[in-house]
Amino acid sequence: MHKRVKELHSDEGTRKFEARLEYSRQRARHVTVAAARRKAALQYEKESGNLGAEALVDTDLGSDILTCNDNEVSEDTLQRRKDALVGQSANKVIGHAWRSVDYVAFLRWLSLRAMKLQQDAADEPNQGSMDQGPQRKRRRTTKKLHKWVFDVAPKHMNCGPPLSKTTIFKVMVDEGWYKKNPEMVVVEGIDWLKGFYSRLNREDLFEADALYLQELDDYLKIRMSDQSSDEEN
Repeated sequence: MHKRVKELHSDEGTRKFEARLEYSRQRARHVTVAAARRKAALQYEKESGNLGAEALVDTDLGSDILTCNDNEVSEDTLQRRKDALVGQSANKVIGHAWRSVDYVAFLRWLSLRAMKLQQDAADEPNQGSMDQGPQRKRRRTTKKLHKWVFDVAPKHMNCGPPLSKTTIFKVMVDEGWYKKNPEMVVVEGIDWLKGFYSRLNREDLFEADALYLQELDDYLKIRMSDQSSDEEN
């Protein structure tokens, strides 16, 4: 305690403390999101027969979910928060440039699916004991689900490689990024993920996610095109 109080008396100490606090918050968010996605992924495996869905969900491979401080972000980011209609306290989501649009689409799809599973579980009536008699029927109401975070522009994505030591399947990695980083260790498998984004319907995603994925897909295609032009020159 004495060490922390002393640390907070300096500007550098305060910054370090705030950085540790933000990391702890981010880690907690990652754990919560990954746990919900794993549950949805397991159900998807059972229903579809597409094995390996759960293996695609890792706490350290998700987007960074960070506090959005108005005085530390660009006007573009502030405008995106306003357009998303999520409120000034909403966290910002920063993606990773190495991830393919199919992989990101699968994670976003899992998030909505997980929220629907939670909603369905909450709507199920409690099973009463035998002496309580039959449960009264209640009208089921479906509440509209909402996102409480917003995405920053793809151009602001983290450009580094995945930090996790988990297995990275080649289909999870953007083709253009892999061309520039061929030293990245990947394995073959989970081929059903290829083209996952193109097979989704608009209603399979939050509207905000559908818009972001279109933006991301366009951004990755342009980046790939620019790389090809550079190679030709």
